Amino acid sequence: MLAQEAIDRLGSDAAIPEEAVIVHGGFIGPGYGIPTAEGAEAIRIVARSEGIFLDPTYTGKALAGYRAYCRAGYFRPGESVIFLHTGGEPALFVGEGDWLYA
Repeated sequence: MLAQEAIDRLGSDAAIPEEAVIVHGGFIGPGYGIPTAEGAEAIRIVARSEGIFLDPTYTGKALAGYRAYCRAGYFRPGESVIFLHTGGEPALFVGEGDWLYA
């Protein structure tokens, strides 16, 4: 499992059981590489509030999913949640009228 391999590379003796890793794939929208309105909103919010740039293919959609789960009460109060920004190509150079500003 990739999460455990990452921890091992860091030299930690922590363990993550496979059943603790849950993947939610319901926020891809119409397809790979096709931006979604929810993803664009998430990108704008985190850029303005945190100065972090997300890409529209992966992390923008992932954060949109995270926000939806937060609104739905999926996470318990006080529960620790990690949003791992894995990089990608940030939408830094779009102009007025493009999907990010729509």
